[in-house]
Amino acid sequence: MSTVSGHPKSSPKHLMSNQTVTGAWADMGAVIESKGANSVGIWIDLDINDAKDFRIRALGKMTKDGDEYVFPIRSISATVVKIEAEYLEFATDADQKVVLEVDLSQLVPFVRFEIMAGTVGASPAIVLQCDTSLSMENRN
Repeated sequence: MSTVSGHPKSSPKHLMSNQTVTGAWADMGAVIESKGANSVGIWIDLDINDAKDFRIRALGKMTKDGDEYVFPIRSISATVVKIEAEYLEFATDADQKVVLEVDLSQLVPFVRFEIMAGTVGASPAIVLQCDTSLSMENRN
């Protein structure tokens, strides 16, 4: 664990390389131990090829080999809080290097990422490289 400006963070860890993206949710690398982390950063190098609507989602796990739980999107109206499964979709169908942050609020001891394409195309997308880092910074 290293410290940047007084805030502890983990060293980046390699998650996976050269994974072809299909039209169904697929695991992206191994389960990440995230006990005590406020957030996880995921660094993606994407070759989009002919695919469209690249998607990624995080799944929380209570144990490394336990059940997977989707992170919710909450929309609030006057009387109802609606919840649906969250995923992030790239708005631009182009080769990209992107870093994303997923809030864990020190509640999620293990996390797994999954990827898919809305449309695979003749030449599917490939995640060329993916790395992760954890933030242990207390934001309160």
